[in-house]
Amino acid sequence: MENSSVKKGFKIAIKIVVALLVAGSCFALGFITSRASLSKELGDINYIIGMYRKYYYDEKEDVVGIFADSLLDRYSAYYTPKQYEAIKQADAGSNYAIGITYDDELNLVTVAGNSPAQKAGMRKGAKIVAVKLNSETEFTEVTDKTQLANALTDVGAGVDIDFKLLFNGETDVYTAAKAEFTETYVDYVDETGTYGFSDESGEMKYIRLYEGDTSLPADTAYIKYDWFNGNSSGLKGSVGQFARAMTAFKESGKRKIIIDLRGNGGGFLSIFSSVSAHFIDAEKGSRQPICIARNKYGSEQVFKSEAVDYSDYGFEKIVVLANAGTASASEAFIGALLDYDVNDRVSVILETYEYGGTEYFRSYGKGIMQTTFERAGGGAIKLTTAKLFWPKSDVCIHDVGVTTQLNSVYGGKIMTESIKGAAYSDAIELCR
Repeated sequence: MENSSVKKGFKIAIKIVVALLVAGSCFALGFITSRASLSKELGDINYIIGMYRKYYYDEKEDVVGIFADSLLDRYSAYYTPKQYEAIKQADAGSNYAIGITYDDELNLVTVAGNSPAQKAGMRKGAKIVAVKLNSETEFTEVTDKTQLANALTDVGAGVDIDFKLLFNGETDVYTAAKAEFTETYVDYVDETGTYGFSDESGEMKYIRLYEGDTSLPADTAYIKYDWFNGNSSGLKGSVGQFARAMTAFKESGKRKIIIDLRGNGGGFLSIFSSVSAHFIDAEKGSRQPICIARNKYGSEQVFKSEAVDYSDYGFEKIVVLANAGTASASEAFIGALLDYDVNDRVSVILETYEYGGTEYFRSYGKGIMQTTFERAGGGAIKLTTAKLFWPKSDVCIHDVGVTTQLNSVYGGKIMTESIKGAAYSDAIELCR
């Protein structure tokens, strides 16, 4: 009995060893095959780059970037060490610019919060009609981006530039210079004033910037949120700024809120996790799933909110404004609000988007996630790594956007503006 047991155990051991050897051989074969394939690809790339450098007539310096651009989707990117360092600084809210963006007709699309442009009094919607250096006597008229770029060529930091802007039929001059600033992302508006953040005193403070909006009902506040961005702590970061605005909402006794995400192109999931916690109708202090990422292998990663404080605010109505520029984390934010809206307090108003003579109502439609992988020697590559799904409905809005078609799930909570340009006034009416 004892010998038989030993022989049986010996046979089992042999089988295990053989199985391990076979498995190891398969792994080694797969590894060798993978290495061989990679080696061939690297050899081909080295050959192409070598021939390109030696013979190509219109040679470009950033050949690696060219390779990456042709290989990756529009949401992915390769960054040199210098580019990546600049991106990290911008992500933290640190910028070195005047702080404006404009369209082809030189209308100001954005004026960054706390930027030299905002401090000079420039407002979104104004049109640049002429510029000059502060030391010059005559303005140079500009009608397109090329003319503006030529007029400002080689203007360095600290050099005052006069911008002649047309706004509501009146022309005024505003002076600003390129400078370093910490960008702010949140404006809070009620009938008493427009409040934001400024570092003029050397530290970021919440201050009154402009007059309020007396058309807002007494129980209603409006928050314009530009980006789920700004990773710095406290009021230098997006999370701290939004939390401060919500404190103002609570302390002033408001019960209805309009959240303007028009033009908010998204940002970091970690910031979305914090901001969404104010609007998830769930048990206080709980951390709720706010979106689900699924990669190409079918694996899931569930992202949760920070500790929910929804019950602190006594919400009676939450209205979200969105348009074709509302993307990524902004769309995920809308999905989380809708999925947790058990008491029917949330409404979404879609602004008109006109293309090719046809009017559409939708958000951008970016329901995918990017992951940035830093390179040991500097630089990084950002890759699309997963699709994003809303936490309860399992909706993915990628390449579709938030549209009224989702009302089959949400029962009429997603609506379109009544007439073109009426999204904000429609939101006010919903809050009356």
